[in-house]
Amino acid sequence: MKKKSKVDFWALIARIVLKNRIVILGVIVLLTVFLALQWKNIRFSFTEANLLPDTHIVNKEYNAFLDMFGEEGNLIVVGVKDDTFFTPKAFAAWDRLMRDIKSHKEVDLIVSISDLKKLQKNESLQTFELVPLVDQTKTINQEYLTSIKKELFGKMPFYEGLLFNKKNGTIRSAIYLDKQIVNTPGRRDYILNDFIPKIEAFEKETGIELRVSGMPYIRTLNAKSITDEISLFIGASLLITSLIFFFFFRSFRATLISIVIVVIGVMWTFGLLGLFHFEITVLTALVPFIGYRHWNSQLHFSDQ
Repeated sequence: MKKKSKVDFWALIARIVLKNRIVILGVIVLLTVFLALQWKNIRFSFTEANLLPDTHIVNKEYNAFLDMFGEEGNLIVVGVKDDTFFTPKAFAAWDRLMRDIKSHKEVDLIVSISDLKKLQKNESLQTFELVPLVDQTKTINQEYLTSIKKELFGKMPFYEGLLFNKKNGTIRSAIYLDKQIVNTPGRRDYILNDFIPKIEAFEKETGIELRVSGMPYIRTLNAKSITDEISLFIGASLLITSLIFFFFFRSFRATLISIVIVVIGVMWTFGLLGLFHFEITVLTALVPFIGYRHWNSQLHFSDQ
């Protein structure tokens, strides 16, 4: 009796669906179009994915730290290790690079070799005064640059580990971005459209490879990688799934219907993210693909 009631229930559902199939298909099409229009509201998160609730003690302590000291992830470090760095051509190109970077409003502060000061004794006033380490009018002289290198590595241990490494000869510059743009699209636009092209132009001009690190730089490249790979992953998954469905069904019509259902499901998932203005993080970017896998499994079981 119980089995018969289950059969009657699903038979009733099937009759309702078949009787009103035009209306149901129309509603599905309208919802799909509506949710597809919400894709324009999809935004990528410019902060790291938060695995803990806002009320967790760790999050409370972190937010209190930010309120007191401000955003801490605004440092980019550019490093170079090359024997030709202390030559007139390379040093002039490095100085131009730092000045170009410093000229942007997104950059708050730069600490580089050209910004260093040293104590110099003033005999006439019998005092010490701060003077620039590098005299820019003499940097066209190779002997002068060699002397600067010796003075930096031999007489200025205070900057070791910050702007240079004596053991391996690495030179670094610290670039501090404006804290107000660190978690905004402005950071992404500056890194991708201004900062990286300048780094590449320096490498092309001098033949010296630069190493770049820092949270703003890494987060920007990771975000770009994820956004670029989402569409690639969807396309590749769709192609592979289409082939698998065709091998199972042996029918173009059945394969097409199955793929349309899967595509609609993915569109609805992204549409809901945009409708409720959820930001895409490393975690939420996986939601459509988890659903994608689930719909594939359901279609497979229904075929069985």
